[in-house]
Amino acid sequence: SRSLTCRNFATMDGLFREFNRLFDVGPDEAVHSLDALNDLLGGGIGKIPAGVRLHIRWLNSEKSREDFGYGATVIYYEKLLRRCHPNNRPRMEALLAEARRGEGETLFETEASR
Repeated sequence: SRSLTCRNFATMDGLFREFNRLFDVGPDEAVHSLDALNDLLGGGIGKIPAGVRLHIRWLNSEKSREDFGYGATVIYYEKLLRRCHPNNRPRMEALLAEARRGEGETLFETEASR
């Protein structure tokens, strides 16, 4: 069991740094995106053996619920849209439009459900 302490971060980059620290991920495998975080949590990277089921406690999660609400979700998808593959643009544009309307999953809900 590992504990994720949200007082150590308030941004997505901070969240990624915290996961890298928590699981001793080296610079070559460092998490910098939600996809990479998903890969990390799947095992085989850092101190997580492949196939091991993780239990992560997200301490003070209400702070993160606010930090990673719709405002942060909009910013995240705007950045992602600038660099995503053209085939992924329609999906990213739809997610961004949802977040701007205050609909769909927030970044917090996406991460908390993993």
